[in-house]
Amino acid sequence: MSLPVNCHRVCLWLSRGEAEDASWPARILAAAHLAWCPHCRRYRLQLELIGDAARLSRAHLADPERVRDLQTRILRRLLSGGGGPG
Repeated sequence: MSLPVNCHRVCLWLSRGEAEDASWPARILAAAHLAWCPHCRRYRLQLELIGDAARLSRAHLADPERVRDLQTRILRRLLSGGGGPG
């Protein structure tokens, strides 16, 4: 991996999740860039929010009570004739 020293490289570096395995010079350069660049900081925050949303979504889908509730609502809708668009 090349060292993250510009916005394009930092964004690729963040989106690929390469921060954990990066060398200390790469982490220092990326941290310096993130301290300086509001656009890359916003991108990092957006990635974190997307990850949080995905984890929350997965947790809700794994809840058996929520799954049963969803199944019940779908069946009611289908049986009432309101299952399709329009």
